[in-house]
Amino acid sequence: MYGEIIGDIAGSENQANSGGKNKLFSEECHYSEHTVMTFAVARAILLSREERYDKRDSGRSFCEILNEQMNSAETKGGFFAGSNGRKLSKNGREIAAIVSPCAIAAISMREAQALAAASASAARVSSEEIKEAEAVASAILMAKFCRTKEEIKKYISSHYFPLDDHLKDFRSEFGPNSIHNLVRQAIIVFLESDSFIDSIKKAASMEEDPHTIAAITGSIAFTYYAFESGAEFDKNWLDPATRRAIEQAKLRMPQAYIDAEAAFCDVSGRRAGTFSRTGFCTPILTDQEVQEYAHRDNEEDFSDEMSKLIIP
Repeated sequence: MYGEIIGDIAGSENQANSGGKNKLFSEECHYSEHTVMTFAVARAILLSREERYDKRDSGRSFCEILNEQMNSAETKGGFFAGSNGRKLSKNGREIAAIVSPCAIAAISMREAQALAAASASAARVSSEEIKEAEAVASAILMAKFCRTKEEIKKYISSHYFPLDDHLKDFRSEFGPNSIHNLVRQAIIVFLESDSFIDSIKKAASMEEDPHTIAAITGSIAFTYYAFESGAEFDKNWLDPATRRAIEQAKLRMPQAYIDAEAAFCDVSGRRAGTFSRTGFCTPILTDQEVQEYAHRDNEEDFSDEMSKLIIP
């Protein structure tokens, strides 16, 4: 989840001060509603998993739990008390920026997309905006399964929208401020990056809504570069610049968020381990939600590769 968090924080400074970024963080950098709502999604995933384990389909659904968490985040109640994020406007661009937990927790492409679609639907966005959220979750999941940039580009282009533009095109001719354009920009920035830090710097220097672009780009790039050298993952194996960025991000986050990120990744890793050993793990969505949000014709679930992974 640190990819989204670091991107959100790094891009926030450029929200108020346009121009390029020589360093990743400034004194003015802070996390925003994207990080707050990312934790709302992560908490909903954990709580829904517990609900399925204890009560199966008789308990509250994932969407019901997520709505509770989002409402709590907006009113800054409970876990979210004292958060500095402003209220989520619940438009497609923001939903696409907060779905990284869906891919981190998922054991298949089908589940990642279904969780992203359910998250977006809970926020009551349009069908086109649901696809944007699915596209981002798909890219993160493919990065988690060590797919190449070319494979990620091909999949997103064939299932969601073309990625034929280049970063220089967006800088020279910035088009209408459409959600579709914004999410495409974020993915293209990732595709043209050389490292995680390079991706964040490129995204945070974009002209329009840089903290949203950087949050989306960061969520994909962190996973991609973390798994680039192999399927096993340990934060200590990250390059020094990325490790420094994580430590700097922690200085700007409440301790409750730091602890929650660690707990979420621990549960996601144990869930993946259970699946790799038994071929089954506790579901997150109810059966009805699976029927509503999962793509029946998805042939690329990658679930056979889960046994290779240790999830970040």
